[in-house]
Amino acid sequence: MKTVRLLLAMALVLSFIACTPAKKAEQLTGNWQSEDGKETIFLLKGGKVSLVSGPATITSTYKVSGPGKLEISLGMFGNAPLQYALSTEGLAITDTSGKTTKYTRIKEAAPAPASAQAPASAPTPAPAPDKK
Repeated sequence: MKTVRLLLAMALVLSFIACTPAKKAEQLTGNWQSEDGKETIFLLKGGKVSLVSGPATITSTYKVSGPGKLEISLGMFGNAPLQYALSTEGLAITDTSGKTTKYTRIKEAAPAPASAQAPASAPTPAPAPDKK
């Protein structure tokens, strides 16, 4: 049940990306924290999203489906449609039940969880010294 709630909350946060697809998605990309400080959302370029709530982290994908509308993939559960509003005060995401959660942009936040980041390339090992 908690996982479903987290997925719905993430879907809400992601719904804000739909205002004007390219420009709004660019404005929404970044790190957002709920007003109560319990959730942090990382919206990454390329349609990846991570929601961190306490010890739980959920990573998924999102897409802007229209002005003020966002869809977050919930895997086998389908897509979660959300509505969002972006203002100078922050981001408001509303789920299908009508619950709105407000977020503020985090100015200097920790990087997104490793599961949401592109994999780093492995370092090239140094050549073995010649034994003469």
